[in-house]
Order: sequence, then C-alpha cells, then structure tokens
Amino acid sequence: MAKVTALHREQPRRRGFLTIIVILLVLVFISALGLLLLDFIGIVPISSLLDAVPWSNSVKEDDNVDTDQVTARLEAEKAVLVQQRNKLADDLAAKETELATLQSEVERLQQELQIEAGKSAAKESVAAIYANMPAKDAARILSELDDDEVVPILSRLKKEQAAAILAAMESGRAAKLTLALSN
Repeated sequence: MAKVTALHREQPRRRGFLTIIVILLVLVFISALGLLLLDFIGIVPISSLLDAVPWSNSVKEDDNVDTDQVTARLEAEKAVLVQQRNKLADDLAAKETELATLQSEVERLQQELQIEAGKSAAKESVAAIYANMPAKDAARILSELDDDEVVPILSRLKKEQAAAILAAMESGRAAKLTLALSN
C-alpha cells in the first residue's frame, strides 16, 4: 500500500507540470496566430520583426550592392557640395575684397568732400567780405588777383554787387572776367 500512496503523490505533480507545459504551448500558438493576423492586416510586418532578431541578421549580397550604391551616391553629392562650398568661399572672398576697396574709395571721397567743403566755406567767407566793401575798393583789390581767384569770388556775390565791382574795374579786365563768369 505504501507504493500506491507514493504513486498517488507523484501523479498530481506530473499533472501540474503537464498542465503548465500545455498552457505555455497554447500561449505560444495564440501568440503566433496573433502575429500572423497582425502581419495579414499590415499592422506589424513579420519581416521587420525578423530583422530585429539578432541571429537573423544575415547580410545578403543585394544589401551590399544597395549600400555600395548609396555610399557612392552620397560621396558624389558630398563632392558636389564641397565644390559649391569652395566656390561660395571664393565668391565671398572676392566680395569682401571689393567691399574693402569700395570702403576705402568712400573714405577718400569723404575726405575730398570735407576739403572741398572747407575751401567752399573759405570762399564764401571771402565773398562775404567783398560783399560788405564798397564796389570801388573791392574792384581795386580784385584787380590785383588772378582771374582764377576772382571768378569764384564774383560768382558767390549777388548780381548787383558783382555788377558794381565789374563796373568799377578797368574795362578790359572786366570783359575777361565777364567771359570767365559766363563759362
């Protein structure tokens, strides 16, 4: 009887073990069916799952060809981009040089303008002095100066003042200055 009791004790253990194995097999079967259904619907492709498994990463010959083609295309694009970058850098350097040249030209012209403005202010001041003088005195002093110096002074005076000064000058000199003023 002792043997019969021992057998009865082992049977529930075996049944429990077999039950667990059957449940696990059913779960695996249901999971496989679920994956097939998801693949059929298009939600989860099985091929993407197989690619994710580390031991299924066998490299195919076609993959190498595609990778080589992509690498070659990317290298060609990189070369074009480097060439474009170099051209743009050269263009930028040329524009910077042109800008520097133009800036120095602007500075030079500004200095010339300041000098001319100073000269013009000085000539205006001298013209104002002659405008305040009597015409005879102005004519006597201007007769001593060269025509190149007299013409700018007379051109800055009012017409009546310039006419009075020219009238007070010797007629030959007044005629030459009148011609110079008209030009």
